[in-house]
Amino acid sequence: MQATVTSHPPRVRLKPAQYKCITGFWLLLTILEVVVANRPPRFLIDGQSEIVVRLKEGPDTPVGSLIYRLRGVDPDGDTLQFGIRDQLGSDILRLEAISSNEANIYLVKELDREIRDEYSFVLTLTDGHLGDGNYITQSFLLLVEDVNDNEPIFRPYPSAITVKEDASPGILTTVEATDLDEGAYGQVLYHLQELDGDVQNFAIQTVNGKGVIRLTNRLDYERKSLYQLRVLAVDRANQGRVNTGTAAILVKVQDVEDQPPEFVVASPVTRISEDAPIGTSVLQVRAIDGDRGVNNRISYSIISGGEEHFDIDSSSGVVYTVNQLDREDPNNSNGAYILEILATEESRTISPMPTATTEVTVIVTDVNDETPRFRNDRYVGEVLENAQQNTPITFLQDAIPEVFDYDQGKNGTFELYLTGDHGVFDVTPFKGINEASFLIRVNDASFLDYEKVTVMNFSLVAKEIVTKDPKMSIVPIVVHIKDENDNFPEFTESLYTVSIPENCGVGTTVAWVQALDQDSDNYGTRGIRYTSLGGSIANLLNLNPISGVITVKQAGGDSFDRELISRHYLTVEARDDLGKGNRNTAQLIINIEDVNDNAPIFLANKYEARLLENEMEFENPLVLEARDLDLNGTKNSHIEYSIVGGDYRDNFTIDPNLGIITPVGGLDFEQIPGDNSNLRPIHLTVRARDFGEPSLSSTVPVTIYVQDVNDHAPLFQQMMYKRSIPEDMPGGTSVLEVKARDADGSSPNNRVVYRIQRGASDKFVIESRTGVVSVANGSTLDPDKTTPKSNRYTLTVVALDGGIGDQQLSAAVLVNITIVDVNNKPPVLIEPGTITVRENTQVGTQIYRAAAYDPDDQPVLRYAIDKAGSVARDEDGVPISLAEYDYLALWDLNAVDGTLKVVRLLDREKLEIVKLVITVEDMAAIDGGPRQTASATLTIVVDDENDNNPVFRKPLYKTSITENSKNGVNIATVIADDADKNKSMNYFLEGREELLNLVHMDSKTGEVVVASKIDHELYPWINLTVKGVDSGVPPRYSVVDLFIQVLDENDNNPIFESSAFEYRVLEDVEPGTTIANILARDADSGEFGKITYLLDRMSTQ
Repeated sequence: MQATVTSHPPRVRLKPAQYKCITGFWLLLTILEVVVANRPPRFLIDGQSEIVVRLKEGPDTPVGSLIYRLRGVDPDGDTLQFGIRDQLGSDILRLEAISSNEANIYLVKELDREIRDEYSFVLTLTDGHLGDGNYITQSFLLLVEDVNDNEPIFRPYPSAITVKEDASPGILTTVEATDLDEGAYGQVLYHLQELDGDVQNFAIQTVNGKGVIRLTNRLDYERKSLYQLRVLAVDRANQGRVNTGTAAILVKVQDVEDQPPEFVVASPVTRISEDAPIGTSVLQVRAIDGDRGVNNRISYSIISGGEEHFDIDSSSGVVYTVNQLDREDPNNSNGAYILEILATEESRTISPMPTATTEVTVIVTDVNDETPRFRNDRYVGEVLENAQQNTPITFLQDAIPEVFDYDQGKNGTFELYLTGDHGVFDVTPFKGINEASFLIRVNDASFLDYEKVTVMNFSLVAKEIVTKDPKMSIVPIVVHIKDENDNFPEFTESLYTVSIPENCGVGTTVAWVQALDQDSDNYGTRGIRYTSLGGSIANLLNLNPISGVITVKQAGGDSFDRELISRHYLTVEARDDLGKGNRNTAQLIINIEDVNDNAPIFLANKYEARLLENEMEFENPLVLEARDLDLNGTKNSHIEYSIVGGDYRDNFTIDPNLGIITPVGGLDFEQIPGDNSNLRPIHLTVRARDFGEPSLSSTVPVTIYVQDVNDHAPLFQQMMYKRSIPEDMPGGTSVLEVKARDADGSSPNNRVVYRIQRGASDKFVIESRTGVVSVANGSTLDPDKTTPKSNRYTLTVVALDGGIGDQQLSAAVLVNITIVDVNNKPPVLIEPGTITVRENTQVGTQIYRAAAYDPDDQPVLRYAIDKAGSVARDEDGVPISLAEYDYLALWDLNAVDGTLKVVRLLDREKLEIVKLVITVEDMAAIDGGPRQTASATLTIVVDDENDNNPVFRKPLYKTSITENSKNGVNIATVIADDADKNKSMNYFLEGREELLNLVHMDSKTGEVVVASKIDHELYPWINLTVKGVDSGVPPRYSVVDLFIQVLDENDNNPIFESSAFEYRVLEDVEPGTTIANILARDADSGEFGKITYLLDRMSTQ
């Protein structure tokens, strides 16, 4: 950005410094007044004529951005006020003063180049003493640079195009999209897409900013009749955002007649009954025009096959009968007719008309007019119950099991099946043709049970297998079931369970068993006898063979003592047919009922267990168990446990059913009286009783040994320890002491030792017995010599008691040790390296920031430039002295934050490399010690800017050339020099066209040579302008005048002005008389143009 200062005539302000007045006569009044003239302020813009700022539009330059910093200076040191004149567009800027002579300009509205690309403002400056409405002004030009923020927008275009399918490739239409952006952002390229990806038939080209859509291949309506094209307009942005606009074009393909008809409905085979009436519709065919977009009318005709029996409607394609059909007719190929049908497209443009043919087969089917018949109207048979599967029924009364139907084919084929038999029987065969004999067999013998059914009635059906109106016959079947002794006696219960007391007497009824039989008469229940009783006490019991009642025959003995044998198993047998037929058995279980005659007895004489202090469970479960010999599961053997004695019985509970003793809560070892041993006993008494009548019980002693555990952890006397020590404290020095105590009552549980668990970093140690923390021998506390750097140590000190293994308890405490820094180390300046600064960089621009750090805490670092060590060189590497050019005055180094700014404009042509030695010093170093400083060299390379015009070595060039000189002869060499780095030069000649054609200049060397014949008589002088252009960006140039004098040669002969010289003279004329004046001219100049006249005496007579 460039800036300039616009000045106004200075105004004078009088400031009274001192007033001394002496009043007298008016003409003798003398005033002594000291006045001071106000000097106007001015903008600091480095000699430029205008401030120019370039900003990108839109979000690239956000609202609120700082776009320029104004600086001014007032010779009087007054506070400056910057402003901007109200004008159209001035509301996009906001000025904010940041110091007495500086103000920032902020952007407050978003820029849009398409709305406005340039703003010209007038800035104002006053020191408050210029008078009302008077300001120093400065022009400010804001240029808005384009960004790619507009999408291409299509101009109106046809949304639908119709193209014939036989159209030749060529241009279909043209679309155009515009983009409001400029440059490549506003240039549009076109691409083509199709909804189904079918774009091989179309293409688009970008021609003069428009998209030319072409048809590249022939279309086929029958393949695809509609294309949905999408035209993409994409701008030519080569980086960043790329914008796209779209346009949709529908291409409709118009059909032409080029396809024959197509049959779409034509059944290959159709059947019709032989009794169909004349005019019956047999089938229908349908054809359509192969050209879907044309759709001509189709007519139909039969061209061969069955013409005497069938015809077709020419419009609808319906085939119908014209004569009565007969399937048995020998001329019909077993009732089949093959018809060839012709479809003709009624086209007005194609001759002959397009046609298509198809074949259909018509089969004449038979008529069913017979019914299947049985030989008998009713069938009666018999079968034994329990007959095996497939056993045939024996038919009675001379029945003939046959059925017949004399129709042909399927009409004479019938199926046989049974109804109403519930699957008990089946018939074979299941299918017959014209005539068949049949059998009825047993299928499911489980239903043939005389006890359930004695007679079965069902039907036999003969039915044709045709699906339409099948004929059938039904005949009734009666089957008689014959009985057998096929049932066994069945006890009312498969298992009889009874109970008797162990003191029962003779004649006591033990059980009553009963069996039933479903057979009839003696085969059944009436003929059942109870034949035997077997088992462990069968000899002590009596079984009644007819009633089944069992009673006690002999009492007493071990068999009726429950404690010896509590259950007896016996088997009872029953047989039908008066004890001679089928047999069956049942099991009898006799339970001997209990009497409470046994007390509970513990399995051990005493019980002992060990319980750890504070534990809620024993090491091993303490389970007391008693046994009662009385019957399990009864009150006589049901045992209940309870604690009935002992000083600590309230501290324990016992499960009344399981006998498990558990503590109510944890016991404190220290609260139980006893000696110094590790175990202290507790004595209890436990009782076990049953629930019989009367209740019986017994007791047992229980001893529980409570074992001491390490249940008290050490406890530190303080919650945290803190201490600050200097970083130079020597090793072995005590820092502090920690103390902890343990509440356990015995050693080793209450013996405490100390350890540093973490955080010491090998810097500290602790005495295990006393808890004294000291600096480790040989260690240094200097944070700068510690990796990682640390000035605070948080030690975790652990106090451990004498518990063993997992029982050992501990406590931890934090010990915070702060290392106090001693400022005894110099700062470290980060190597600055090399930076590049463009010449003419705006004054005030920050180009570098020095960075340094100090290992010490709270350093006070100050930066400076070492003038003695800094050097500068020009582009040839020649050192520059300060007297020659004060290169140190170009920079300003902030002593506090190390920022380096440009304070004067840089000129690369004066210096190219500056090596500044930057120093940093810690101002907080300890008193009396050496200065703590560091230095480094910053190399600044001044980058060239094309800010110098080429300078010709002469103010003008003047030379000469002889006319008629040969082409290529050197006339002059013009050379220009450029102080910038881009020293390569291009030379150009400027002047009248006819003069430029006479000479040629080498654009690289500046040599001017003859290019064409030069004639002094036409061009005595060739005056041209030479333009020298450098290779910078943007290029700069200078011009110089070139004057070429064309020297004359004697290259022209004298020419007489008249071609006829004939004069008449009187013969008496006097000698010396003038006869004629002969005049000749010569185009040459000077001596070459002077003419001498002579008479040719040879030709004079």
